[in-house]
Amino acid sequence: MANQSCCICNSDKNSLYKIVGKYRLLRCNKCSLVYLDQDNSNQKKFIEDAKTNLKNKKKEKVEYWSFPELYAKYRKVFESFFNERLRIIKKYNKNIKDLLDVGCGYGFWMNYCEKRGIECGGIDISSEAVDFARNNLKLDAWKKDLMDFKTHKKYDLIMVFDVLEHLKDPNKALAKCRNLLKKGGLLYIQVPNLTGFKITPNHGYGLPYHLWQFSFKTLSALLKKNGYNVLDHWTGPMGVIGEYEKNENLFLKKIIWKVASKLYLGDRLQVIARMQ
Repeated sequence: MANQSCCICNSDKNSLYKIVGKYRLLRCNKCSLVYLDQDNSNQKKFIEDAKTNLKNKKKEKVEYWSFPELYAKYRKVFESFFNERLRIIKKYNKNIKDLLDVGCGYGFWMNYCEKRGIECGGIDISSEAVDFARNNLKLDAWKKDLMDFKTHKKYDLIMVFDVLEHLKDPNKALAKCRNLLKKGGLLYIQVPNLTGFKITPNHGYGLPYHLWQFSFKTLSALLKKNGYNVLDHWTGPMGVIGEYEKNENLFLKKIIWKVASKLYLGDRLQVIARMQ
C-alpha cells in the first residue's frame, strides 16, 4: 500500500489495481479512483517523448497524435472529431463567443473554431507546440501552466482535453477554471476511459505521464467536489489516427467503435459541465 492520497476523497487507503511494466496502479478503497503510486515523470517532456515513441512497437507507449504532419495527412479524421465537439458545445450554448483551450497543443482545434467565428485563447507547456500555433496559425497561444496563467478575461467555455490525467492536483486546476469562466460558462473535459472493459481493448495507460485513470463515476465525483454540475457525457474510440497508420480496412472497426460509443464503452471519455 502506497502512502499517497486520492485526489477525490483524500483517502490514503488503497489496494493494487494492476501492474503495468515497472509501474503500479492503485485503486482507492473509498471512491474507486485508479491512480499511479508514484510521480516520477517530467510532464514537460510528454510531447518530446511522444514524438520519439510514435513508431515504438511496445504495448505501453506514450501516445500523442496531433502533430502537424499527422494533422496534414489525416485532416478529415481530425475535423470529424472537431465537428463532434462543436455539435456538443452548441447543444448547451448556441451563441458561444469565446473559449480557452487548456493544453492547446499545436492549435488545430483553436484554428478550426476561429474560422467559425469563435474567439480563442490557448495555453500549453510545450514551447514547440505554442510556437507553431503562434507563428504558423497566428493564434493567441501562450506557453503557460494553467496555474500560472493570468488574465482579466472570462470565457464562455474552457476546454481541458487530455490534460486532467497529467496534473498532480486536478482540484487546483478545476478551481482555476471556475475563476476563468463566465457565469453559466461551460467546462468541457476529455480523459482516457480505461478502467474496466473498454473498446478499443488493451489501450496503453500512458504511464508514467497519466497520474490518474478516471472513469465517468470518478470524474463526476471530482467535478461535483469542485462545484460543477455534470450535464452530459460521451465515450468514443481513442488513438484513431494510430489505427489509420496501420493501413488496414477499418470498416468493421468503425462499426465496433460506433456500438462501443452507444454503450458507453469507448476508451475516450468526454464530460461537459457547468458551475453549480
